[in-house]
Amino acid sequence: MALSNQYMVEAENGFIGMQSRLNPLQLEPGYVQLSQNMRLDLGIAITRKGQKRLTTVDITGLPIYGSGVYSTAAGVEYIVMAMASAIYVYNTATLTVGSAINYPTGRTIAVTDKVDLVQ
Repeated sequence: MALSNQYMVEAENGFIGMQSRLNPLQLEPGYVQLSQNMRLDLGIAITRKGQKRLTTVDITGLPIYGSGVYSTAAGVEYIVMAMASAIYVYNTATLTVGSAINYPTGRTIAVTDKVDLVQ
């Protein structure tokens, strides 16, 4: 069954919950079997807001393989982004990206690599 942009109303009196293991024909009123990009909140199906863009343009033009938050001793937070051959630090207060911090010579990150950033 293809999903469309239109909402399918499954319950007249609101939504109770989700039961994904039952046959769809056995669902009680108020239950759904599939909910995509929706939040069932207080009996109402609401579209999730999604992600918030923090910049107006592409940050570096490079694919990001991992990201994390870095906090200074003063409590200032930065977003650290791992790219293929360098790390970039995004300052959320000034909306600027710092210079590339290159990996050691000969080291890179590939698409198949697992990346974790831990402070």
